[in-house]
Amino acid sequence: MKTIVLSLLVILVFGAINTVKGQNWKVDSVFYYHFSMIDSAYDISNRLSIELSSDKGNIDSLNIDRLPNYMESVRFLEKVTEIGSSNQDYFNSIYLDNEVIRKWKNWYANNSEKLYWEIKNARVNRKDKDIYTGKLQPKGL
Repeated sequence: MKTIVLSLLVILVFGAINTVKGQNWKVDSVFYYHFSMIDSAYDISNRLSIELSSDKGNIDSLNIDRLPNYMESVRFLEKVTEIGSSNQDYFNSIYLDNEVIRKWKNWYANNSEKLYWEIKNARVNRKDKDIYTGKLQPKGL
């Protein structure tokens, strides 16, 4: 009987650990997606500057089909990190400030433990403050 109870306890503990790991993986993958959108748009904006300053003036080779996702990523990263962009015209431009991108990435590297996967709404949220409502989260979340 003790063996069965101990076995069930071990299974429950490992199941809980895997659930937490699964949630962290989801948070990481959401951030990876948004950072890849930002990095891609930053690369495109640099290439666009080079193309327009050259004699060619050919921007047909640029792959800008990912730029709409970039706007979603900027909004997400500003909301989660509370680090705003210095260029308030981000949504009408593909110009990106490398300093802001660096700050977002540093914030995530130093604060990822403050994030969790909100199962009910299938989204990332902060443990200290709900990024969607602005309300403080209950302690122990």
